[in-house]
Amino acid sequence: MKSVIVETAVMDEYLLKNDLEFTSDGQFVKWGRGNKNHPRNWSTTRKVFDIGLIFLLDLFVTATSTAGASAASEARHEYHIGTTLSTFCFVTLFLIGQVVGAIIFPPWSESFGRKKLYIISSTGSSLCCLIIGVVHSLTAVIICRIVGGLFSAIPYTVGSGSNEDMFDTRARIWTIFLWTIASNVGLLIGPITSTVIIESLH
Repeated sequence: MKSVIVETAVMDEYLLKNDLEFTSDGQFVKWGRGNKNHPRNWSTTRKVFDIGLIFLLDLFVTATSTAGASAASEARHEYHIGTTLSTFCFVTLFLIGQVVGAIIFPPWSESFGRKKLYIISSTGSSLCCLIIGVVHSLTAVIICRIVGGLFSAIPYTVGSGSNEDMFDTRARIWTIFLWTIASNVGLLIGPITSTVIIESLH
């Protein structure tokens, strides 16, 4: 009984020191109302910067997703494969990676945080694009499109959690609106960018 009291006292001291508190049912720990580390209490500048980076990352990976169709039509000549196989390698495999990532990463982010996932996503997606462009190998295309799709799932599945962390319900109306615009711009510029790059290589 004494050890339980000591453990409770230590826990209470830790929570007080870090400006944390138990939920009403006493089962979980949550941010204290005035905790400066709570994303809702960050400055407006910090929030705009962070959510802006998430928007740009989502725009980039969405553009990467839609660029595959234009690349597939040209790559079939380079790799001497049919249209169906080329589309499968450049488009379908990427989408399969996204589906798997959408299942894996949201629970991961809730348990271990989101920042590292965003860094992994931006670095991994960029490297996959670079490898596909530099290494002229169908095997590299297959691997990098799957892995790139996996990483690209992070911004649009984990981003909603970051949005909820930083903004209240009223502000989220606007951030979701802007996020949707960024994502749709990515859908538009992906095929355009891909086509321009392909034409410039001829």
